[in-house]
Amino acid sequence: LPTDDSEVRDWALEWRDRAQGRLLDSYLAALTTEGLVPEDARDRELLLDKALYEVRYELGHRPDWLPLPLRSLRRLLRSPAATLSAMP
Repeated sequence: LPTDDSEVRDWALEWRDRAQGRLLDSYLAALTTEGLVPEDARDRELLLDKALYEVRYELGHRPDWLPLPLRSLRRLLRSPAATLSAMP
């Protein structure tokens, strides 16, 4: 495991990206099989829904952690929809 702050941050960002990618892959595979969501809306809708859930959760349970999901939400809202599907 990483030992200094920059290594911890890099490790955490890498973990976040991998976890997010796996969540999307599994979720979208299930939705695609059923034909439930239009192709172009899938990634962005799921990521925004997840980010909003995390904001609500941290607000109610760990307010000190609220900046973490807010950063993700800001990043998603600033990203064009086309770039989100290329994210891991």
